[in-house]
Parts: sequence; structure tokens; C-alpha cells
Amino acid sequence: MTTHIDYDKAIELLKAAVEKRGTDYVYNPGGYGTCSYNAQAGRLEGKDDGPLLDENGNKNPGCIVGYALYDLGVDLNRVGSGSFRSIITFPKASDNSAMLRSDEDITFSFEATFAFERAQRSQDDGATWGKALEAAINEGQD
Repeated sequence: MTTHIDYDKAIELLKAAVEKRGTDYVYNPGGYGTCSYNAQAGRLEGKDDGPLLDENGNKNPGCIVGYALYDLGVDLNRVGSGSFRSIITFPKASDNSAMLRSDEDITFSFEATFAFERAQRSQDDGATWGKALEAAINEGQD
């Protein structure tokens, strides 16, 4: 079954991530380093994203988008790292949706894609997760 993420669902997922770590949480102090979708990859870069594994032995999320993907049930072992744009593909430009490279059953509207990108970019530049969420919401209102 395919799960399609529109803008409203993307914001809902980002809000849930912020609720878990807090509005003042800073994933990337100083704005140095890259995004790691899972805690183990982040640990290799010197980040302390909490426990490496969840109660089922799966990798815990690291960055704000990692939390959103984790809540969707995405296997973070398969996602990789880097910008959100690097982990998605646009198979058919005509249908206005992107697809997660590691899981073809998850698709994103363009608006959801931009919201995730904006939140991730803000977080990676050293902003709090509260500010990253604001950036994602403001992106959808442009």
C-alpha cells in the first residue's frame, strides 16, 4: 500500500518530532556537519542523538526529518544521509510527486518535499527545531 504525504501530513510529522525533542533542541550546533537520518550515523559524526536502537532493535532517528520518516515506519538503515533531496526521486514529473528512494511505497507532494527540505536546511544551519518547524510552515505559505 502506498502512503502519500501531503503538506499537512508533513507538518504534522514535523510537529510530532519537535514535541519529542523540544522546541529548543539544536541538532547541529554552529551549523557544521551534515544531516544523519538515524542516530548511529549521527554518533559517527560526534552527535549524541540519544539511544542508537529502539525497543525493537531498529535504528532510532537522528535529525528532524529522520523522526518524521521513522514515524512513517521507514527503515532508517536504508535511507542514507545528506539533503532530503538526495534521498528522494521524482520518477514522473507529470504527477507532481516525489518518492523515497529506499521505499517506493512512500510518496510526497511537492509542497511536502519543500517543507521537509526547509526544516532540514534550517536545522542543519544550527536553528532550534522550533525554528526549523517555523521555516517549514512558512515555506508552505509562500
